[in-house]
Amino acid sequence: MTDTLAIAYTPAGKADSPNLKVGMRKDPYTQFVSLITVCMASAHRWNSDLRLIVVTTPDAVERISKDLPSSLPVQVLGTQFSHRPPIDFYPAFNASLFTLDAMEVLADTLHQDDRILMVDPDTVTLRPLDDVFSAIPTHGVLAYDAHFPLTESSQGLTGEAAVALHAQIAPDGSASDYRHYGGELYGFQPGTWTELAPHVQLAWDFALRRHHCGLAPAMVTEEHILNYALRFLPTKLANPYIRRIWTAPSYYTAISADSELWIWHLPAEKTRGLAKLAQSATRESSWFWTSHAEEWNRRTGRICAVTQRTFSRRAADRGRSTVRKALKRLSI
Repeated sequence: MTDTLAIAYTPAGKADSPNLKVGMRKDPYTQFVSLITVCMASAHRWNSDLRLIVVTTPDAVERISKDLPSSLPVQVLGTQFSHRPPIDFYPAFNASLFTLDAMEVLADTLHQDDRILMVDPDTVTLRPLDDVFSAIPTHGVLAYDAHFPLTESSQGLTGEAAVALHAQIAPDGSASDYRHYGGELYGFQPGTWTELAPHVQLAWDFALRRHHCGLAPAMVTEEHILNYALRFLPTKLANPYIRRIWTAPSYYTAISADSELWIWHLPAEKTRGLAKLAQSATRESSWFWTSHAEEWNRRTGRICAVTQRTFSRRAADRGRSTVRKALKRLSI
């Protein structure tokens, strides 16, 4: 049995990732390489025996292999973007659907007893992941419950609407109760994908049919597709180990208990804290690799504004909020 931490990445334009566009000075590819570096480096920092894999499209394998730090033992695996949506499918997050292809190729490539953590690149590991891998069920999936109310919309789809669509796909009512699982983490074994895949394909075919007919609401992201498929398998909650933490100027959700987690998902830090961490992660002599655990977590929490919001960070956030309000007034 080998434990694998994996990331799915396929090149996409600026419009595909709204969280990346804010404050972005680099091109999307360069920024994502920076994110992948931090994600993989932080996992390797605490788990030196962990197998690290980036799954991407064949045209990007050579470039990513060259651009990631040579000191990181990362395997870059290529596979086709078979779930690539039509051009007019949805304004953003189309690349998220590549996760489905990445999960499939990992299941086909790795040993049946291996354990896989598929994570978003804007995550950072804070400690050894043994407990997280041990939580992956042998029959089922480890997933993060985003605790969305049924009335809350996720890329145009509420939980209520999702339940109605699911009933059209599986009218026999054999699915379990609905939860909205976030795409930041899926823990599974290759054999589980064999059971999950038929449900994924049903949901994807259904989503394409609705799109071709111009019907709304629609299932447009990997979360939407997998939230249908996961209703048919036992799903264990990853919430004790990971949390989606917002650190944006206008939306801040970090709490003191976050320091006890294994993984932080930081969607608003793509161009800020995580970009700063990447600078340290690429230098083998930096604190990123040499500091003790308490110091490492303290620095990371401060840089990413999770455990501490410095004066300069608060001032920058106020400035960003002021600019946004001004721009909003000018657009009226």
